[in-house]
Parts: sequence; C-alpha cells; structure tokens
Amino acid sequence: MITLILILILAIAIISVVVDNKSRYGSDKAEFVFIASVFCLVVFLTLFITLLISISNGQTIDSRIELYQSQNTEIESKIQATVANYLAHEKQTYKDLKPDNAITVALAYPELHSNELIKKQIEVYEDNNKKILGLKEEKLAQSVYKWWLYFGR
Repeated sequence: MITLILILILAIAIISVVVDNKSRYGSDKAEFVFIASVFCLVVFLTLFITLLISISNGQTIDSRIELYQSQNTEIESKIQATVANYLAHEKQTYKDLKPDNAITVALAYPELHSNELIKKQIEVYEDNNKKILGLKEEKLAQSVYKWWLYFGR
C-alpha cells in the first residue's frame, strides 16, 4: 500500500516537473503540485522506512520469545527447589523451637516467610511475562505492517 502510494506520488512529481518545463513561462500550479508531492514523498518515505524497520525487527521475535520462556522455565525450577528447601528449613526451625529459645530464634529470623532471592526471581519472571506478551502483540502487528508496506502477509 505504502509502496504504491510512493510510486504514485513520485509519478505526480515527475509529471509536474515535465508540465512546468513544457510551459513557456512556468506554471504556478505545476510548481505547487511538485512541492506538495515532494513533501508527501518525504512523509511516505519516512513511513515506508519505519515500517521496513519494524518488519525487519519482527524476524527475531520468535527467538526472543523462546529465550524469555526458557529463562522463565529455569526460574520456575529454581523457585520450586528453593521453596522446597526453605520449607524444610522452616519446618526444622519450628520443630527445634522450644519456649526457652523462641526469643533467640525470633530475633535471628524476624520473618521466616520472606526471601529476597525468591522475590527478585518472581519479579524477573513477571517482567519476562510482560516482555513475552509485548513480543506476541508485536508479532501480531507484523501482518498489518506487511500489508501496509506491500500488501503482504
């Protein structure tokens, strides 16, 4: 679509130059058409280049999605292992808890249920999911970009 529009605008610019050159005194209308067509040519050429860049970046979307999904799978397995170990540790801590050492344990472990490593991994996991969603949306937009660029799929 954009390619066709670019060709039409270029043809109009060429025709206006030919008409202006053939007229004896120069034509103000032909000059105006030439200036307007050059302006439109610049605008649509910019749009053409932007769409072309978007389509060329779209070729790596699948590999980036796979990268984020594999990273999420790795994070899931690490979280599961860490949580299992952490729960076993908590179970042992509570099992060893006696009334006389409860204050010592409470001071040493003020919050047994918070683990900063797990929180960071979950944040990375959520960020990856957002990136995956964005990449999938971008992949869906690729067919629209191709249609606007060259009536492609």
